[in-house]
Amino acid sequence: MVSTMIGKKITHYDVLEKIGEGGTGVVYRAQDTRLDRVVALKFLSASALGSDANRTRLINEARTAAGLQHPNICTVYDIDESDAQVFISMAYLGGQTLRKLLTSGPLPVDDAVRMTTQIARGLAEAHRNDIVHRDIKTANVMIDEHGRAVILDFGLATCTEDQTLPLEGMAVGTVAYMSPEQARGEAVDGRSDLWSLGVCLYEMLTGEQPFRGANDIAVVYSILNESPRPPRELRPEIPEALEKIALCLLAKRPADRCPDAPALLGDLRALSSGAISPVASRAPSIAVLPFENMSADQEQDYFCAGISEDILNDLTRIEGLRVAARTTSFAYKGKHEDIREIGRRIGVATILEGSVRKAGGKLRITAQLIDVETGYHMWSERWDRDYEDVFAIQDEIAMRIVEALKVELTDAEAMGICRPGTRNLDAYDLYLRGQQYLHRDFKHVRFAAEMFLNAIEKDPGFGQAHAGLAGAYAMLTIIEPVQQMFDRALEAARRAIELCPDSAEAHAACGFASGANGDFDAAEEEYGKAVRLNPDLYEAYYFWGRTLSEKGQLDRAAEMYEKAAEVDPREYQSLSLAHALYLGLGQGEAAQSAAGRALDRIQRHLELNPEDARALYLGAGVLRTLGRTEEGLEWVRKATMADPNDAGLHYNVACFFALMGEEARAIESLRAALDNGFAIKAWIENDPDLTSLRGTDAYVSLLDRLK
Repeated sequence: MVSTMIGKKITHYDVLEKIGEGGTGVVYRAQDTRLDRVVALKFLSASALGSDANRTRLINEARTAAGLQHPNICTVYDIDESDAQVFISMAYLGGQTLRKLLTSGPLPVDDAVRMTTQIARGLAEAHRNDIVHRDIKTANVMIDEHGRAVILDFGLATCTEDQTLPLEGMAVGTVAYMSPEQARGEAVDGRSDLWSLGVCLYEMLTGEQPFRGANDIAVVYSILNESPRPPRELRPEIPEALEKIALCLLAKRPADRCPDAPALLGDLRALSSGAISPVASRAPSIAVLPFENMSADQEQDYFCAGISEDILNDLTRIEGLRVAARTTSFAYKGKHEDIREIGRRIGVATILEGSVRKAGGKLRITAQLIDVETGYHMWSERWDRDYEDVFAIQDEIAMRIVEALKVELTDAEAMGICRPGTRNLDAYDLYLRGQQYLHRDFKHVRFAAEMFLNAIEKDPGFGQAHAGLAGAYAMLTIIEPVQQMFDRALEAARRAIELCPDSAEAHAACGFASGANGDFDAAEEEYGKAVRLNPDLYEAYYFWGRTLSEKGQLDRAAEMYEKAAEVDPREYQSLSLAHALYLGLGQGEAAQSAAGRALDRIQRHLELNPEDARALYLGAGVLRTLGRTEEGLEWVRKATMADPNDAGLHYNVACFFALMGEEARAIESLRAALDNGFAIKAWIENDPDLTSLRGTDAYVSLLDRLK
């Protein structure tokens, strides 16, 4: 491809300038005259299209990559052909490649962690869709003008389930970043991309590549046979935990690496939160699946889930054990899938499953610890006891797991496992009921709060019940944002912290209530404590995002919402709110991506909860962003019919109409929000959705009501 392409019109694109060149082709900046936007056009080289097999592969690349919508993946729009030249149209990104950025030397450690996290997020999305990049390298990562890392060129991507493409047996990729299995021409999976990301991380931290040689053969020899120099020898200020992550990614055997991108993200979150140093896949790891209800009474589901959750919480107190988050493991409730496949998806080495039969005052609990790699039981046991022994059974199960995984406990950890929050069985039962309803939709949160209050009445010193109550009140402020509710949340959270200082949930609720009361410094401190105690706590990141939105720190808020979406793959609210922030920040591609991902989750949620007003009105906003405004209007109508007195509903409807440019309807809805109790002035002042209303007399008048 030569520079004479500049100034030409290719189909409906005006070619403006050459911006890059690689092994598979030349990239130009162009104007899409049909949709009036700037794009990048990648003209595939003759060598890349040298055979029918390669042509098929590269066309397949565009098709698979076009299905990926994520802020850390460059969006592919189309593949076309003109004058026998095949080209791909994709999003145009300003900024510079990571490779160019590193010409100035290694990055600050925090920046390296942030970049690695963002690349891992993009890979997690690709791998979730069974797509392996195969050529992750610093030259294939763009750092845009907002400092966001975006993966470029899925030119070597392939569906992992598609064995018909002519890639097996070929050493595809750039040599210095190749995994050992890729260099040997073997089949690869997502762990190969993680190796390549490990090379990038090493380079970001040290300014050097971990495997070097005078020529390609020497580099391949180094990859296959030599160990990289520990990064801390080159740069002592690198945290030891980060060095462990980097070296774990560069393990020669795929089985010795971090198992997948979500697991890597969990390790990076733990590192960022100041939690104990992760050792990725080398640390013992477990997922606790919700125990199956074998009782005749199906209403006992809450009790079975509660026992599972208590065991899970006990295990999270152990520093040497990596425990999958509740939201991840509980997503498999009622799904009778192969345990080995579940374990591989979650990224753990062992799984605990079991069942509960409760009849009168008697319990039968069975539990099995299963090795994910073999599918065999490590141990299996049955307890036939009185109901009063439920706490002792949970302790025994947790200790059996510790023994089986050969985890060494400190005295404090051993005491923590064997110390129940209450000995009052009635209070415990009420608490479990509350927990079951707390994780449903907003209509059930009030019932959860009532259960927690009843549990506290039975045992005023039950710290977990106070923490649950604080979380319930904090969630209720979203739909009932009145000062009394914020005060209740703060009071319950402070009491929970007094009784249970290691409760991440209590600290997260305290952070949210503190921020709502204008004490942002205290809020940040409490959120920091929450994520250090539990880096996988969804509520911590979600509430933190809301507080940052009130502060007007929209970029940080979007980052927290993305983290919340990572730790809870079923939850829809965080991505819905992130998409709105991206719009306000002028990040259109990121907004489109978040909207698409949010809609997917919302639709799944509405299948089970078709009248959930919050899901409907947040869904209306993402539909509008995706160009489906009429559907959005219908969802607004359904939401209003489902809950006409919901202050949060009217507020979000106001945002919907403001973005449509319908000022009168937006003001009408905003007035209805205030009439129904919406009182978060800082949110109204900083929400980018309401930008079109600011300065109007009606807007100022409504804002004056909140003085």
